[in-house]
Amino acid sequence: MSFDSVRFQNPPAELRGAPFWSLNHDLTDHDRLRDYIDAFEEMGIGGYHLHVRCGLKNPYLEKDFLEAVSAARDYGASKGMLSYLYDEDTWPSGFAGGAVTRELTHRRRWVELRKGRPDEVKNECRQPLCAYRIELNRQGLREGHQRISFDEAEDMDWFLTRVIEGDSDRFNGAAYLNNLDPAAVQAFIDSTHEVYLKQFGGSFPKDVPAIFTDEPQLAGNSTLHTSFEGQMQLAWTDDLRESFENAYQVELLDILPEVVWPGIEGPSPWRWRYCDHISERFASAFADGLGGWCEKHGIALTGHMMAEDSLSGQVACIGECMRHYRSFQIPGIDILCDVYKPVTAKQAVSVARQDGRAAVMSELYGVTNWDFPFSGHKRQGDWQAALGITLRVHHLSWLSMEGQSKRDFPASIGPQSPWYKEYPVIEDHFARVAAAMTEGKALVRIGVIHSVESAWMRRGINMLDDPYMSKLSHQFSQGVAGLLDAGLDFDFIAESLLPRQERSTEQPELQVGEMAYQVVVIPELETLRESTLLSLQRFIDRGGEVVVMGGIPERCNGEKSDLPARMLAGATLIHSDTVSLVQALEPWREISILTCHRSLFKQVNTQLRQCGEERILFCANRAEEKSNTHPWRNPELMNGCIRIRGCWIVKELNTADGSEEACSYHQANGWTEVPWDLYPQSHRLLRLTPGEGSAVLPKFSWEIQGVCPEPDTVSPAEPNVYLLDRAAWKLNDEAWQAPEDSLVTQRKLAEKFSWPDWGQPYSVKDPGDPQQVTRRFEINCVGDFREIKLVCERLKSASLRLDGKALEVNPDGWWVDRDLPTMKLPELKEGSHHLEITLSLNAVDRHLEWCYLIGNFAVETRGAHAKLIPSGAGIFWGDVVPQGLPFYGGNLEYEFRIEVSESGYYALQCARFGGALLRVFCEGRDCGPVISAPWRVELGALDAGVHTVCICAYGNRYNSFGPLHNHRPDWVWWGPDSWYGTPAERNEIWQFQPSGILRAPLLERREELGSSLLKS
Repeated sequence: MSFDSVRFQNPPAELRGAPFWSLNHDLTDHDRLRDYIDAFEEMGIGGYHLHVRCGLKNPYLEKDFLEAVSAARDYGASKGMLSYLYDEDTWPSGFAGGAVTRELTHRRRWVELRKGRPDEVKNECRQPLCAYRIELNRQGLREGHQRISFDEAEDMDWFLTRVIEGDSDRFNGAAYLNNLDPAAVQAFIDSTHEVYLKQFGGSFPKDVPAIFTDEPQLAGNSTLHTSFEGQMQLAWTDDLRESFENAYQVELLDILPEVVWPGIEGPSPWRWRYCDHISERFASAFADGLGGWCEKHGIALTGHMMAEDSLSGQVACIGECMRHYRSFQIPGIDILCDVYKPVTAKQAVSVARQDGRAAVMSELYGVTNWDFPFSGHKRQGDWQAALGITLRVHHLSWLSMEGQSKRDFPASIGPQSPWYKEYPVIEDHFARVAAAMTEGKALVRIGVIHSVESAWMRRGINMLDDPYMSKLSHQFSQGVAGLLDAGLDFDFIAESLLPRQERSTEQPELQVGEMAYQVVVIPELETLRESTLLSLQRFIDRGGEVVVMGGIPERCNGEKSDLPARMLAGATLIHSDTVSLVQALEPWREISILTCHRSLFKQVNTQLRQCGEERILFCANRAEEKSNTHPWRNPELMNGCIRIRGCWIVKELNTADGSEEACSYHQANGWTEVPWDLYPQSHRLLRLTPGEGSAVLPKFSWEIQGVCPEPDTVSPAEPNVYLLDRAAWKLNDEAWQAPEDSLVTQRKLAEKFSWPDWGQPYSVKDPGDPQQVTRRFEINCVGDFREIKLVCERLKSASLRLDGKALEVNPDGWWVDRDLPTMKLPELKEGSHHLEITLSLNAVDRHLEWCYLIGNFAVETRGAHAKLIPSGAGIFWGDVVPQGLPFYGGNLEYEFRIEVSESGYYALQCARFGGALLRVFCEGRDCGPVISAPWRVELGALDAGVHTVCICAYGNRYNSFGPLHNHRPDWVWWGPDSWYGTPAERNEIWQFQPSGILRAPLLERREELGSSLLKS
């Protein structure tokens, strides 16, 4: 096996991203679908997930919907693109848009435990089970308990009630699925997967490779705040008592208090048994059910579980995540916000490696907002690729921006963003990284026992369990970060999966499926399975190394036992800190990332793969520096290096064009070192061939020649924008209300008329009486303005009056999105004008959206006030928001001239800009993009004299559509609520983001420092 250079140069579609494509509108317009697929093709994307979101107007999984899916698939296939399916109407997966859970039979269940007799009467959704008299000591530890009749209990006993979930707008008036019940899951498969199978004629084509399941979950296992009072719930299903008794020969209701309250001797083993039983029932019903169906029908199950990124989240919502991945042909994760969560990736990637799965998916970029730049796309994708992610599912690309869709957890990764045609810069990079990182097999020598089963032991009573859970969670996350920061790659080992994964061997290795670990780490745990102990004992007997942090666990299968101490007698004990762990694992090190001072650089993730005799190494620097910060200037990180065990001839794999290039390196003392200036968000992709040699490429420095002069012209690529967000309003013939943000008005109306927030338009059976809502916007003009267009959603059904005069509604096009129609307004003379817009709202057409004026004008804002002013004043370097373009979200072209005093090789450093990226042209020649540090683009060899430079600054729509009244600088969860907030969280003064090129670029000249190249 050797590295496939052709595949690297031209990666297939399955290695390119496949965004969530929001099917959130009327899907009968197939031309619109095809146009969007054309845009995806322009973006370099390999496919798309046909993903239902809020706003769908066609009944889910019925004729019009399925015909749209087929039309999209047919057109995508004609372009060599992949159509991934999605198994739900919005999320979480399981309720089939409500079809499976209209009746109570398949609805989610739980038991509610509360202190004091509940007020609720017995009904079809609430059935009393029993009550408990709990004996507690002063610390709140359980000393004993008695199960008693619900009816005979005293009012201040503890009462247990079985609850079936009621109707919810979130589930189209139905409820979520009982994922512990195989029959309920089968009903979900019958109503969803089988429908898709029939639509495709009984077999899935190769260009329909997978079906995505999203955030399946249990009824959350909550906790009591204190031992003495409160209310909590535990996941349940109707035959849980029966299956639990079959497993443990005990009546579950008899021992349930031991699941909740720790005793004098600590947590009861029944906590462990309950969590293990619930986890297995969930995995066997849902993941095994869906995965088995997919395996049978030649399509991959992909997607991710709920709350996979923390120990407490897993215990609460799914039991444990790794157990579920056994049934995913493409295991997956979800990374929301721009956060670093290596645990999430390592869990899925570990099972994929062990089970020999070729791909691992990540749903990423979600809730990062309109202004998430290309540097963020690269940084977030890079560290995940280094940890083993091969398929990126971009969150999110909207078919329509109508109504609340435009606030549906952006980023908006599609043609509504003005940078979309530049996206191959990102997509080509990741496709080639994926091509390299799916060659051969990951070289991992370290296995780490996962901590989740010890977390099962510490969840029930917050006041008693939280100190232990917090310590366990901290050690868990710190251990993962410590290993990765030290350049020590590892895989998690799931105790629940190990018995089926372990393979016999005579080697001093623990063979877990396709992976063989030479050393196994046991973090500071409370319990281990007996099956795990037996595996580790055999491993030690074969000469394998087990490292135990902090102390040997005192429990086996949740029960106090001396078995761990006896069976791990041959293990190495170390302190529980990460420094001790890294030192203990030093013999198994393959990679180090070092600064110029030879200290470990801790913000790089790496993956090393064995490909025949060769190796492929990917290093991703996740250090963050956005384009609106200072230029990258940290001499401490210059002249760093990558240190690789062994003697290797090194070549650089260029992800921009697919080429293979020479690379500086040298060998010493059995290690190979590759120089690396550790720029934030940079990466290295290296091909390593066994052999002795070295190479030194020319070195040079960049010397600043000066600041570029002011631009001669700055040309917006689109009309300017004036936001109409604040309006006086009235309902029907009622009195006028004071001016306010239209989105706030809409929420008031939704509350007044009980309009749904989440329910799909197609699911609304009775839209209710129409309500006429009139808004009156004030438009202040300094000068006369012609050729101004109004942008207003649902324009065809609106009534318009300008300064009291009715206007004929005549839509003439659209702006940004097809559901943002435009029409020309009469001339706006100098002074103040009032534009009245009347729309009919109901439970289906329930959104009252911002409106806009677009045209040739400038905008001046002062506080919460804006006015149109004549355009024509020059735009200079700096934020364009106060230069007449506060609401503008399109691209800008800056043209200027530089004078070069002597011939040489030159570059521009464009260190500060507000937008997605820059692209630089010199004398009409494309010099390339600027997306990350050191924010430099090379102009090439220039003769002495004057040269024309053009910089295209690619914008974003934040200042047009973003949460402009959100006054929470700490806000990171960008979704619908971000546009509203409490009065304290809102600011009527627009909260703009800087836009344009924020400082003058610097002209740099390259100075050669050396020119020798020693070929190996």
